[in-house]
Parts: sequence; structure tokens; C-alpha cells
Amino acid sequence: MSTDTDATVAEPPPETTAAMTQTQATIDTMGMGKVNRNDIAATLSLFFKFSKVLEIRIPKVRVNGRFEITVAGYYDFENLNMAVQDVMKYDGKAPGIYVTLNTVNPDLLARCCNRLKEKAELTTSDKDIKVRIFILVDIDPIRPAGISSTDQEHKAAIAKAYHIREYMAKRGWADPVVCDSGNGAGLLYSIELPNTDESTELVKKCLEAFDLLFGDEKIEIDTTVFNAARIVKLFGTTAKKGDNTKDRPNRVSSILQMPAEIRPVSLEQIQDLITILPAEEEPHPQSGDGFDILAWMKQYDITVTATKQWKGGTVYVLQECPFDTNHKYPDACIIQMNSGALVFKCFHNSCSGYDWKALRALKEPGRKQRIANIPGSKVASDPNVEFHRTDLGNARRLVQLVEGDARYCHPYKAWLVWNGKRWVEDKTGKMGRYAKEVIDSMYEEALKLDFESKKSLISYAMRCESAGRIRDIIELAQSEDGIPILPDDFDTNIWDFNVQNGTIDLTTGKVRPHNKNDHTTKISPVVYDPAAKCPRWLEFLDTIFRGNKNVIKYIQKQVGYAMTGSTREEDFSIHYGTGGNGKSKYSNQIAYVMGDYFIKAKVETIINSKHTQSGNAASGDVARLAGARLVMASEPDRGTELKEGMIKELTGRDPITARHLHQREFTFTPEFKFWLITNHKPNLKSQDNGLWRRIKLVPFEVTIPDKNIDLNLDIRLKEESSGILNWMIQGCLLWQIEGMAIPDEIKEATSEYKEEMDRLGEYFNLCCEIDKTGITPNRWLYNIYQAWCEVANLRPMSQIAFTQVMLERGYKKKSTNKGVVWIGLRLNHHCLETITKIENESGDGKSDGVMDMMVSSVNFLYTIPYGKNMNKPSQPSLPSLKPSVDNGSLGDEQTQMSDGSTITAPLLTTINLVHQAAQKWEQEHCTKITTYSLIGATFDLKPQFPDITTDDLANHLRRYAKIPASTDNNGNDDHPTDVKIKKCNPVQVSGQSTEVELWE
Repeated sequence: MSTDTDATVAEPPPETTAAMTQTQATIDTMGMGKVNRNDIAATLSLFFKFSKVLEIRIPKVRVNGRFEITVAGYYDFENLNMAVQDVMKYDGKAPGIYVTLNTVNPDLLARCCNRLKEKAELTTSDKDIKVRIFILVDIDPIRPAGISSTDQEHKAAIAKAYHIREYMAKRGWADPVVCDSGNGAGLLYSIELPNTDESTELVKKCLEAFDLLFGDEKIEIDTTVFNAARIVKLFGTTAKKGDNTKDRPNRVSSILQMPAEIRPVSLEQIQDLITILPAEEEPHPQSGDGFDILAWMKQYDITVTATKQWKGGTVYVLQECPFDTNHKYPDACIIQMNSGALVFKCFHNSCSGYDWKALRALKEPGRKQRIANIPGSKVASDPNVEFHRTDLGNARRLVQLVEGDARYCHPYKAWLVWNGKRWVEDKTGKMGRYAKEVIDSMYEEALKLDFESKKSLISYAMRCESAGRIRDIIELAQSEDGIPILPDDFDTNIWDFNVQNGTIDLTTGKVRPHNKNDHTTKISPVVYDPAAKCPRWLEFLDTIFRGNKNVIKYIQKQVGYAMTGSTREEDFSIHYGTGGNGKSKYSNQIAYVMGDYFIKAKVETIINSKHTQSGNAASGDVARLAGARLVMASEPDRGTELKEGMIKELTGRDPITARHLHQREFTFTPEFKFWLITNHKPNLKSQDNGLWRRIKLVPFEVTIPDKNIDLNLDIRLKEESSGILNWMIQGCLLWQIEGMAIPDEIKEATSEYKEEMDRLGEYFNLCCEIDKTGITPNRWLYNIYQAWCEVANLRPMSQIAFTQVMLERGYKKKSTNKGVVWIGLRLNHHCLETITKIENESGDGKSDGVMDMMVSSVNFLYTIPYGKNMNKPSQPSLPSLKPSVDNGSLGDEQTQMSDGSTITAPLLTTINLVHQAAQKWEQEHCTKITTYSLIGATFDLKPQFPDITTDDLANHLRRYAKIPASTDNNGNDDHPTDVKIKKCNPVQVSGQSTEVELWE
């Protein structure tokens, strides 16, 4: 950066703290190591998504150390592994290995089919490209040619890449693929453009705009990589420029970050970006006479943050926009073109109408035009301005009086006034008082006039005192220059955090005085005191997290991240504990320090329930979240199911459309982090990675004894709020430097939670077996699944949803002349035997047989062991059998039945389960089973249901409870009618002389 100028020069804010998502430790090792086969395959797979054929090119391969050749060849996706193997043979033998960026004509495969050819003469040309699919933003440290970058230069380029990604995301651009080229960095933005001259010019100007925005004296954006046949580094291979030295090592390139979904940047967004490029203006009238732009900027207090060369001219990047000081570095600049012409540019749409002439008019109001014509300026700051004695003249007096301390927001239909710390909606009639002061000022002005003029002005002032005239003054002022403001103009800096004695810059942790031009509307109730400590808070954290420093550091960074408006982590945090563990105290204190940046949401916004609000009401609750940085919802009921789509939407970075009650829809980009505070883990149906990568389960596992509970803890913690604020700021800075770094404890808790929620996985484990060649009819699989849901007391998913989940899990669906079948699994032999029997007895299983199949499936499932996450069904009482002793658990006791027979718990349980299946059958068939009788151990169900005898019960126990058949002295099957249980592990069952294991 140039510092030998007369203009004020300030250091730019550190880009790494506001833009990088990698930890410093990760950056320290970027590019190190050996050639990465996985990254090579990932890079090729990325481009194969858009192109059937790719060219791999290796220029400057040295042969015998004497001369250089080009090695090249074409590959299709089916031979990806061969391409990887061929590439690895040449790694390190040339400065770099490259692949085509855009979609190649597939006919070129015939040039050199799935192989590399030495001394390749024909390579891909621009006319061989079918469509453009990527823009490459190539970020390189400025250094001598033919050598590798230093570690410091390399890190700076990576930091610049993340800064660009963050900046462009604010402009609505989709996330790019972030790459480490080995010496610099690259961003691959997806596009959809035809290969035309117009597209080439568009990409060229797009790269020039990137260079204007982000290039500096140390980092350049390569503006020459706009041609259609551009090749890009094959990431995973070695970048070998010059010798491998300690200071300038050769490194392995890599893909740093791949978006979950690659979405294209629209043509409109690209066209909008290139509007920042300055049009060539006429030379400044005084440029030939030595107009000194540096002296002029110094005279009018315009601070230059950085100076750089651009297209033969000089760019002076300003610390802030003169028209809107909320637009910070690097958003505004003055450019002195090679011709001498001067250009002013602010890259925000709200300043798109301001040029160099407008800037001079703002800074030199008496030069050519009245300051009243400049948007954002004070109408009557010039003493030569004469106000007309009209309602409009009075409105302009009001604008002069408020001196920028009042703005009108038309979408809100409200005035906002500056209170010295932040902008607040005028709910106390302050604008009315301002209007009355306007009239009072006329009387003061009249005192300085001659008699006739004084008399005239006083008479006019008196006429203005009516309520209608005062309302007119306020209403007409709403549209005056410098007064209107939009909601999007407030709270735009996601790294500012407003407190009682200033505004904290979260990229540095430093505080600055309140400034109305920051357009801040939110504030924390806490005073910033850099010396404040929080020993009671730290002791509290040590208690509730059992001294686990990894978890405590994580939640510190999580809270620090919540202070910002960044949502790049896309987290949905569930704070879970069964009660008495401090989680409410913890969340309440954080909410207090966050102040206006915190909102409590209705839990119905994120849960599925027949009692939840209507869509409009839910949208209204979502609308409340606009502008918040931390949102909490608490205490959903046990068994609550989360709205998975809503969670993805609320934790994403895409704009959300919502509306307040009886108002129009509006769109906002979320800045909030969502925490769910709960005593019960909510249910999640999906195993979708797009959902579970967001979920972070923070367990609160300690239980604080009643004797140790501090009833005044809330008060004590609030007394330490300034110290807790410092702790939160430190967490924010740590997060920016290290990344979130999820500890193993959180990962394990979340993983266990995911496993618990895998209800379909439990069904597969219980009823199915993996078999790559297995073929199972869809009706079998789904009907058994419905029966399993009945047993587990779960709501089954629809057939369509079931099919989608099956496909997501990698099973293949095939249509046959007998219906749809699934390939890759089969029912276990118990399920298969049951369902085959029913189909044989009931025909095709598509009419009444389906009901029989369901009843039999439920009956069958009641007799087998339950998985660890499956709710055991309740045991119904037998209406015609009245036990004299209530015994529903395993034990040594026997149960005396009404007919005099005795049975023990396992047998009674089995009978009850069969009875429950019979009841289900009755309900489905709208009929009644007439007879229940117990004769010895015979259980008869007549007339519609088959007889269930001692043999049947023994078979059930033998088959599903691992009780083998026993024989009497004559060799005949003999089954226990009186089973005694001994409590042990595993449980032992004694039936006559036979001992076997029984599931518990």
C-alpha cells in the first residue's frame, strides 16, 4: 500500500477475521503433503457433472532434462479411475497439471481416447467449447515469475478468497467452490452461458470488476482467464513452480470447500456486478493544469485506505463512502483514469446515482449547484438558501432542524429518530415537537427583520400553528432528500455489536463511539468494560459442563458466533437436558447480554402438530426473526416432531419470504442462529445429511442437587454481564481465527441422537436382511413396515416418502409384471414365511388379503424382541380372564387364572399379545370373537380366528424366544404349561427339565 501521499491513509480491516472459515491451523498446513488421489478424483467428478468429456493437459513436461513437451489426452467419466492413475504418473514432472474448465465437445474423445499422449499437438480451442459452466476467479500473490509463493503470500491469497466469497454472498451470489492452487487460491462460480462472443466479453468484464474490487498491491485477480477453452489446475496435484525451497516450497493443490449444492450465478447478477466498472469520462477540466486529487481529498477529509494501479490509472480505495458512511472499505473509491478523468464509484445500489460531479457538489456546495439537489445532504445548511412561506418550505426547515437525526421509512410507515446511541421508532411524538420548533424558529427569525417583514413572518408563523399545518410539515418532510430510508439500510454491518457506551467491531474486539451513520437500531443493555471479569460465570460453566474444557471452549465460540450476523456455519443447536442442569440459566444470561439482537420464537414455528398455527401465523412468527442474530425456542412437548424443511430454511443463507399479520410479504436474508432449549429430544424423521450436518446436540448432563442451587444466581450473573460480554467477544475472535471446531463430545452426542432418530433403520434391523441380490415386493416391504409402526406406536410415512427414503439409502427400485420390487435387501425368514403364507391364503394380497397381511404382521411382530429404540407395546387386560394377582413383569410369581389354571409372566405376556392382535382383527373386520377360554394352557379364539393352543404358544416361544421343544418319556412333544422364571442375566427359563434363554 502506498503511504507517500498527502491524503490520510488508514490500514484496512483484517480480511481474514471477517471472511475465513478455515481454522488457522488448517491454513498453516494448506498445500502441504503428497499428491491427493481423492482430490484429483473429486475435481474430475465435479467437471464431469457438466461435461461428458474432459481434456487433461500437462504443459512443459521435461524430457531427459533437455527439452519440454506438452502431454494431453481426453477422458470420459467411465474411465475416471484410469485418468487419476495416468495423472499421478506425471505429478511433479511439470509446473502444473490442468483440466478444461467448460463443457467440451464430446467428439474430441476420439483425438486421444482415455489416455495421455506425449508431444500432443491438438488441444481444446475456444470453438470446441459447447457452453460455459464456470467463471474462474484466479487469485495470485504478486511475486517474480517462475517461483512458488511464500507461506505468508499463500495464506494471504487464501484469506482473500474467503473474503471475496463472503462479500459476493452479500450481493446474493451462490457459494463457489473454494480451491487452493498451491501458490494462490481460486473460486469457481457456476454459470450457465452459451459460448458466444457476448459471453466472452461478459466474463472478461466480470473479472475486471473482481480485480477492481479486490485486487491490491500484494494480491492480483487474473483478468486474462476469460477465454472459453480456459484450463484450470487439476486440484490434488502438485504446483511446481521453480525449485522446492524452504521459503518457497512446492505445494499440493486442493479443494478447500465444496458447496452442498452448486447453484449458478444468474446472468442478471453478473450484469449487475459489471455496472461497477467506471465508464471512461471526459478528462477533468483542471487535469491538464495539475489538479491534485490527493490534496483535494485531504482538504475535504476523505480518508484513503489503500492505493492500487488499475488499467493504467490509480484507484484510491476510501475508508467509507462520502454519501453513506455505513458503506465501508472496500465499497467506495475514486479512480484517476489513465486519461486524467476522475471517477467516483460506490458499489452499493443505493449510491449508484452518485458520480464525480455529485461528489464535488457534496464537498463544494457553492461551486456549481445548490446543495439541496444532492441526495442525503441538509437542505438549508447554506445560509443563502431562502425558505418559501409554504408547507413545502416549512418541511425543508424541518429537515434543516433535525440535522440528519430523523429518517422516514416508507415500508414501515414510521419515523425513526437518533437517540445518541441508536435509531428508534418515534413513539413519543418527537417529530411533532420538531415541527413546533420549526414554527418557533420563525418567531426568532422575525426579530432580526425590519418592521414590515417581521409583521409578515409572524403572521405566517401564527397561521402555521394549526394542527393540520403541523401534520403537513411532517408529512411533506417524509420525501425530502436525505430523509427516506429503507429497512435494508439499517443494521447492515454484520460485524458491529452495539452496547451502551459504543459500538464493538467484532473483527477486532475494539469499541468505537456511537455513530448515527452506522444506522444501528439494536443495542445490548450491557456496558463494555475491557477490564471486567466474570469468575462466577466461569465457575457456573465449569459446573454445568463438568469441567470439560473442550465443550466450554466450543460454547464460547458458539456464543461469539451468535453475536455476529454471519450464518456461514448453518447450525441448528439443540440444548438438551432433563432438568435441574443449568441450561435455562445459561441461555437466559446469554439472551440478556444479546439484548435487542435476541428474539424468543414460538416453538410452534419449528414443530409439526395438528395444533400448530396456520401458515399465515407461522409466517408472521418467521417475519419477527428478521434482523435478529440469536433466536431461541424452548420446551417442546415430549414426542414433538420438528419441521425439517423449516429448519433447513431458517439455518440456510438463502433469502426467506415472510409477512407480518395483515401486511405484504417481504424478503430478508437470515442473520440469526437458532437454539432449541428442551428437556426432551424432538423427533426427526429424515436421515438426510443436508439436515443432520446442521444439527448440533449440546448435552447438559449434570444434575445440580437442591442443596447446591443458588436462588440468586440470575442476579449474580447479571452483575457480571460486562465480564461475560468480554468472554463472548473473546469467543467471537477465537471462532474467526480457529473456526468452530466441533468437539468430539458434541459430535458423539449428535451422532447418537441421529441413530436414535433412525426409525426406519430400526425397522430394517428388525425385519430385513441386507442381500445385494435380494428382491422384495414393494407391497411386502411397506405392509410389514406399517405393521412395525403399529407395534412401535409410530406414525408411518406415506408410500411416496417411504420410496424416497429407500432410494436415498441406495436401494434400487424395479418395475416388473407383478409390481414394483426392491433390489438389495430381503425380509428375514420369519417375516417372509408369515407374509408368504398370508398371500397364498388370500390371493394376490391387493384386496382383503392386505388386511389379513397387516393383522398377521402385527401379530407376528408382537412376538419378537424389540430394538433398543423401540417403544414396547402396552399389555392389554383380558376381558374374560380375570387374574387373581396382577403380574405383568418377569419374576418368580405365578398368576392364578379364573379357570383355576396357573401361568407365569412370559406365558401371560404372550397370551396378552395374541389377544391384542385379535382385538385389532376385530376392529378391522367389524366383527366380534365370541369365546375366550383357558383350559390348562389352551387359549381358544372362536369362531373367526384360528385356534391358538398350547402347541401354538409353545411354538411361538420356541421360535421367537429361543425355547426349544422338549419331549416326554414316550418321545412325544411336551410343552410347559407352568413356566417358572429365575431372575438372572441372561434370563433363564426352566420348563420341566429344560433350561433355555429368553429375551428380556
